[in-house]
Amino acid sequence: MANAIVRFFVQVFVERPARRLGAEGLIPRLDAAREAVPALLAGADDASARAQLRHVIGIERWGQRRLRVALGDAAFEADAHQPYLPPEGEALPALLESFAAVRADTVALARRVADEGRGAERVEHNALGPVSALGWLRYLQLHGEFELKRVKRALTLVATTLGATARPHPAAVHHVSSSASSASRTSAWRSATAGRRANQVRCRLA
Repeated sequence: MANAIVRFFVQVFVERPARRLGAEGLIPRLDAAREAVPALLAGADDASARAQLRHVIGIERWGQRRLRVALGDAAFEADAHQPYLPPEGEALPALLESFAAVRADTVALARRVADEGRGAERVEHNALGPVSALGWLRYLQLHGEFELKRVKRALTLVATTLGATARPHPAAVHHVSSSASSASRTSAWRSATAGRRANQVRCRLA
């Protein structure tokens, strides 16, 4: 069950933008990622790129299952994303093809959400609580962008630290990526705390 702070951020960053954009506005953003992914992963060591792409594909397939629940095609199952992951040893070219196919499936589901008027149907997210079908589409868009851009940010930080002439060692990329992720979580926690305090002040003034 999501707590009040998580629900606040879901409303601000997921649900409200999703309602504003609608499925028609989310479809181009989802579709654009299929061509952008190879560039985002360019220069990453093979292991880092494959790990991130496997994770994104697993979450996307898992999210599609929840979207199919919203569309009435499947019964709800409180599962996690791990069973939806591609094989661990799958090569990067195959993973890129898999992502393109999986994202095409998400776009097709988005069109159904629009055509069938199911955008407001809510399905439980394991960590975020009930999320609308439009919110699920927005969530998958944001998740894919964040995870893949994190590899790019790690590469940029390593290049800045070590010098662009040297190809970063995979361990360095992993270390910087992990550090960036930790810093991101700390920043998110601080923002959440600030948002909670601001909300409390607004309630007192109301």
